[in-house]
Amino acid sequence: MKKDNHYFGWGLTAVVSVCSILLFYDLVFRSSILLRYLGVLAGILAPVLYGAAMAYLLAPVVNWFEGAVFRRRVLPGETLEIYAAVTEERPELGWAACRGRVSVQGELAAELELCLAFR
Repeated sequence: MKKDNHYFGWGLTAVVSVCSILLFYDLVFRSSILLRYLGVLAGILAPVLYGAAMAYLLAPVVNWFEGAVFRRRVLPGETLEIYAAVTEERPELGWAACRGRVSVQGELAAELELCLAFR
């Protein structure tokens, strides 16, 4: 038996139309029930939305760590020699670019470039 897509399309249109009418009726005459359900839905989705907001805000920090190159593992008890220099400063914009190198006993352990924001 072959399915006729024409009838499926009409049926889907009818279902969507009835759902739209019922939703409009609920919005106009019984909005408190719909608002209560939306509050429950917001409570369920809150952890996901908080996570998305934190990921959006922390993306620049993670991108900064991608610029860091770790060459060697530093073990407890080893002495670090940290060298840092400001490569560019823009006080009117409130930021500065820096470059740093970390060495352990003369051997390069890490190097990085970063931007600092200040007031």
